[in-house]
Amino acid sequence: VTKVVFAARRLQQHTTFVDLMFRIEEHRLKHNSYPDTLANFDAPRDVFTGEPIRYKRLPNGYYLHSVGQNKKDDFNEQFDEPAHGDDVVVKVIRK
Repeated sequence: VTKVVFAARRLQQHTTFVDLMFRIEEHRLKHNSYPDTLANFDAPRDVFTGEPIRYKRLPNGYYLHSVGQNKKDDFNEQFDEPAHGDDVVVKVIRK
């Protein structure tokens, strides 16, 4: 049962990220840039901690980050390295 609950929460976090990605892309199309923060987005919370979703704007994209079930930040911001730990991370890079 624990594994099913864990998988459901990860899926919920990914679904939250997809919704947020559409809103971020809408902002980019309207303002020709990604937002600096998610402060004006009424962004959903991290399902694992209840804290704000972590967002970082990059010169050519952004990432969204949840600390995952272990509530520990396992994410390395290097985009060329594989993910590790149980963090839920979405990286968006425009070419």
